[in-house]
Amino acid sequence: MTLTNSQHKRVLSIVFNMRGVGFAVLDGATVLTNWGIKKVTAKESAAALTKIEKLISLYTPDVIVFEDLDLSPFRHSARIKALSATLEKLTAKFGIHVTALSLFDVKKCLFTTGEGTKHEMAQALTSRFPDELGHLLPAKRLSWKTEHYRMGIFDAVALAVAFVCVDTAR
Repeated sequence: MTLTNSQHKRVLSIVFNMRGVGFAVLDGATVLTNWGIKKVTAKESAAALTKIEKLISLYTPDVIVFEDLDLSPFRHSARIKALSATLEKLTAKFGIHVTALSLFDVKKCLFTTGEGTKHEMAQALTSRFPDELGHLLPAKRLSWKTEHYRMGIFDAVALAVAFVCVDTAR
């Protein structure tokens, strides 16, 4: 499927993390339709794909975006890498265009300098979608604490916004 910049696109972004699957649905560049986290334990990896299939069926996206783990500066578990690889195969079944974006692409779209922390990214997204995300912004993480589970939502929204940014630039 070939998409042109002038088309109205529905973007479904998927982010795998240790607690499950973060997702966001963005209509065009400005309408955040839905967002959330589907909790999936390590033992239920197959359930993650079932939940993604339901999201695809429900929202019928034009494109699915996920993080390019090969270009990530962070280590990811074998389970998350396997889920990411399986996602590409799953979307082929639906005939949906798939794009992987690097963390660098995301930061380049959200920050003028191309550099910022995850919390700064979440704050920028909260400014862009205050009614939708304002109440979800967690406090800044202290270095000895684990990441708040809602950051998966912000990661997914950031990927969707970055896709629109990168696609518009083409």
